[in-house]
This record gives sequence, structure tokens and C-alpha cells, in this order.
Amino acid sequence: PGLIKPLAEIMRQRLIETAREKFVSQNRSNKSEVLYSYIVSHEFRQQVESIVEVYQEMQEQISKERAAFEKIWKSRESQSQRLLTSTANIVGSMQGIVGQSLPPVKGLDLLED
Repeated sequence: PGLIKPLAEIMRQRLIETAREKFVSQNRSNKSEVLYSYIVSHEFRQQVESIVEVYQEMQEQISKERAAFEKIWKSRESQSQRLLTSTANIVGSMQGIVGQSLPPVKGLDLLED
């Protein structure tokens, strides 16, 4: 008789755990069905296609920006090379006129070597 109360508590705990597991199991299969239905739905496909479309647009913009910047950089590189060449020509002409008394210009002395 003294063990009836602890035994009843243990049995109650086990029944509650069993009921919870049964509920979770039933709920899991129901959620799996709902999830499967959503994944194969037209709505899910449209959402994924929308994400892919945005990605493709971003890639296209990046390509266009890269091409534009490369064009700008190439133009600036050409301008800077022409500027340096023109400066070297001016200094060379001045050295031809003045002679070696013209002090060397830092940066252009490397071009002479």
C-alpha cells in the first residue's frame, strides 16, 4: 500500500511522456506533409525564381560597372602615361638647351636609366 502513490506518480509521468511523444509524432507527419506541399507549390517556385532573378540582375550590374570602370581606368592610365612622357620631353629639351646644370627631376631620373 505504501508504494501505490510513488507507482501512480511514475505511471502518470510515463503516460504524459507517451502522450507528448504521440502528439509530436502526429504533428511531425502533419508538418512534413504541409512542408512538402509548400515545396512543390507554385508559390514556392515563384519565390525561388524571384531570388534567382534578383541575383542575375545583380551580376549583370556588376559586369556593366566593371566594364565601365575598366574603360575609365584605361583612359586615365593612358592620360597619365602621356603626361609623364610629355613632362620627360620638356625636361629633356631643357637639358639639351641648358646642359647638365639643370638639376635632376625626381621621378624622371629613373626614366633616363
